[in-house]
Amino acid sequence: LIESIQLRFALAASDEKMQKLVNLLLVPLLDKLDIASATVRTKIIGLLGQINKKLKGRPQIVLPFGALIKSTFEKEPSGFSQSFRLMYITMAVSNADTQSLVEAIPRLLEGIRGRSKAQQAPLATALLTAVMKCGELDDTQIKGLGFDSSPHSAETLLACAKDLFLVNPVQQTQNPGAIPIAAGLSADSQALVTNNGKASWVSDKDELQTLKLNMARIVGSGQAFPVEASDQLHQRRFMALLCASVDPYFQKVADYGKDSLKRMRPVDYESRLFVDMANTMFLGTASAKDNAELPRSPVSPAIRLKLLGYL
Repeated sequence: LIESIQLRFALAASDEKMQKLVNLLLVPLLDKLDIASATVRTKIIGLLGQINKKLKGRPQIVLPFGALIKSTFEKEPSGFSQSFRLMYITMAVSNADTQSLVEAIPRLLEGIRGRSKAQQAPLATALLTAVMKCGELDDTQIKGLGFDSSPHSAETLLACAKDLFLVNPVQQTQNPGAIPIAAGLSADSQALVTNNGKASWVSDKDELQTLKLNMARIVGSGQAFPVEASDQLHQRRFMALLCASVDPYFQKVADYGKDSLKRMRPVDYESRLFVDMANTMFLGTASAKDNAELPRSPVSPAIRLKLLGYL
C-alpha cells in the first residue's frame, strides 16, 4: 500500500494532482505513523521526505491546515507522529486562507496548553503567524474567537501578547542564538514568541509591527473581551496593553495601546493577581518557578514608570 502511494506522488507531475494527493493522503499517513510497525513506519517517513521535496518551492500547494490541527489535537501529545504534525502545521499556516487562519487561532491557543516546551514552540509560531497574516479582523471574526467561553485560551493569548509586545527588532545579520533577551522576558519566553530567534518577524521590522498591531487590535477589542469578562482577564489584558502602549520602536502600536487602555473598564489594582504581576514587572523573578520557566528580568524603565502612574 505504501509503495503504491509513493508511486502516485512520484507520478504527480501537475500542481493539481499534487494538491489532490496532499488533501487526500497527508493526514491519514500521519495517523498511520502511530500504529504502524517499525518497517512500515520507516517507509512512511521516507514517503513524507519525498512529499516534502515535492512541496519545496511550490507555495501554490496548500496543505490541509484545518485537518492537520484537528488531527494533531485529537492524538496523544506523546505520539510518534506529533513532531511531523507540528512541522506540517507550521508549513501550512504560511499559505492558508484568511478564514482558515481565523478559525485556527482559538484551536491553537487551546492546543498549546499542557504541552511540552518543545511542542509549544511550533504551535506558538503557527499562532503568531496566523495573527500576523489574517490582517485586521472585523467584530464578527473577533467575537468568533470565543474567549468568553474559553477563559484559559484567553489567558494564553494575553500572556503571549504581553511577551510579544516586549520583543525588540534585531538586525538581519544578527545570529539568532546571540539575540539579547529583551527586558521583562526570560530566555524561554523570548524563545517561545520568536521561535528561538528564527521567526521571520524577528529580523523584519515591518512584519513585527504588523504582528504587534494585529495582536493589539485583538487584545484591545471589546468584542474579544467584553465588560462582563472576569476581572482577572481584564487585569492580564491591562498589563499586555500597558506594554504595547510604550513600544519604543512602533508608534502605531504604542498609540493603539494607549487608546485601548483609555477604553478599558477599571481593574482592581489591589487584587492578589495584579500585585503579583506588578511585582514581577518591577522586580523580575529571581529564580525559576517550579522549574517551569527561566528567570525573567524586570521590564523597561518606561513600562515601570507608566505602571506607577496607575498605582
